[in-house]
Amino acid sequence: MPAPLPLPMPKSRAEIATIQSERKRIAFDRARNLPWYRRKLDHVDPDRLDDPSVWQTIPILDKDILRTFDHASFMEQFCAVPHSEIAEFWRSGGSTGKPVFYPRTADDVTYGLLTWGRSFPCIGIGKGDLVHMSFPIGIHPAGQVWARAAHWFDVGMNWVGAGNAVPSEAQLGLIESLKPTVFIGMSSFALHLANLAEAKGIDLADSSVKKVARQTEAR
Repeated sequence: MPAPLPLPMPKSRAEIATIQSERKRIAFDRARNLPWYRRKLDHVDPDRLDDPSVWQTIPILDKDILRTFDHASFMEQFCAVPHSEIAEFWRSGGSTGKPVFYPRTADDVTYGLLTWGRSFPCIGIGKGDLVHMSFPIGIHPAGQVWARAAHWFDVGMNWVGAGNAVPSEAQLGLIESLKPTVFIGMSSFALHLANLAEAKGIDLADSSVKKVARQTEAR
């Protein structure tokens, strides 16, 4: 049996706001101890983080900045725990530039699974559904995190992987034979499969797939 979920769903917007307020302070305190943020947060009043005008004064850290570091420098500047506590590395997509590798502790992984898994009930996927997962199953987190989280939410999961691992024609064959009710993958790959199916005379509209969840190729 999957482990119990570590956090219940918030019951109201007020509860969400309380959680966000508490976690802002924790995130701020951790950031102040990171080399990259030193002296960049001295002007911020930690007791006024819920004030948007104060929160907006925190320097924005984007991927373009992260890409300027090699891996060793990135770890030195941004890793908030001893290296012995790192359980996994997750990689950014790299579709718009050099990928970044993020360290994750065991707790980070648990909460990551919870966060991604909560998307299932939000988009109407639950017990009785079988997912065809066509994201990469590897160090890029999308596919393996959604797949691992599925068990917590009583969702069936076919760990198919991306088209470079399982050819597109084979993926169409799996959809026809295993009859998943949900397709999860990049929107561009879903369109590619639809075009390939049409060329082969396969009507995906008449297939078992009734729901499509996607992640856009955003930065």
